[in-house]
Amino acid sequence: MYTIETRNLTKRFEQKTAVEGLTLQVEAGEVYGFLGPNGAGKSTTIAMLLDYVRPTSGDVTIAGCDARTEQRELRRRVGVVPERCQLARRATAREHLRFAVRSHETSDEPRKLLARTGLGHAADEPVRTFSTGMAQRLRLAMALVGDPAVLLLDEPASGLDPTGQRELRELLRAEAMNGTTVFFSSHHLDQVAAIADRIGMLVDGRLEAEGTPAELGDSGVGGVRIEARDWKQEWSPSLADLPGVASISIDSTRQGERLDIELQDEAGKPAAIDFVTDRTRVDSITEDESGLATTFARVTGADRCK
Repeated sequence: MYTIETRNLTKRFEQKTAVEGLTLQVEAGEVYGFLGPNGAGKSTTIAMLLDYVRPTSGDVTIAGCDARTEQRELRRRVGVVPERCQLARRATAREHLRFAVRSHETSDEPRKLLARTGLGHAADEPVRTFSTGMAQRLRLAMALVGDPAVLLLDEPASGLDPTGQRELRELLRAEAMNGTTVFFSSHHLDQVAAIADRIGMLVDGRLEAEGTPAELGDSGVGGVRIEARDWKQEWSPSLADLPGVASISIDSTRQGERLDIELQDEAGKPAAIDFVTDRTRVDSITEDESGLATTFARVTGADRCK
């Protein structure tokens, strides 16, 4: 039995078909990346999964619930991090969690949820002092109230800096390791490839490609060039040993060092970038087109890729 399943899901508005004939099957504990350009229908799909928007036709089953007839149970079993979710700037993180616990009528301890998402140190700080990454972790903590079977996230990395993106990836992967199904939409290829077990590519409301990052990127993996300042040679062996990194070469320039990093798979790119940016000042990052990027360009149209 799949944790998320749609059958011929279609949504038509007056002048536009937002989603057409979408059939998806996502297993328990799987991280599924829903990739596509802006306007592809990703947010509409998530809205139908949650019964915020009724489909024109087709069926949705999520966490064992029929989305149209078992809304109350659906809300209990699914945690949601919407793309735009305003927080109360004067309230503390703990107060946000207490509100979420009351709303869901559960016995969750705010302290544990905040620790689980790396916010234990900021439990009693007002949200107005939070970075974008901290605010997103708080939204995730609220979504975890009630220990949901499924997490649905709409563009979760939007506005996050590289450190915040890495922290989010680590948190979502940890939840998946605990058996939670994670379904998230994005139009950023690297973020999806770095965490997803499988990827679906949506274009104009249709699922045009689906598979693992390796399957979709079978035409080869590119690399990344980083112009850095004050690079220390003792860091190089650790960079070369990162999962997904094939090899590195380093040349001196007038400004510092140029690192050319060849990759074995897509996950190596964000890992390498995070490694370098965490240690030294970076002037520029240039990414070579990978096999997955080539597939994305082909199915979406190169002029629409990011």
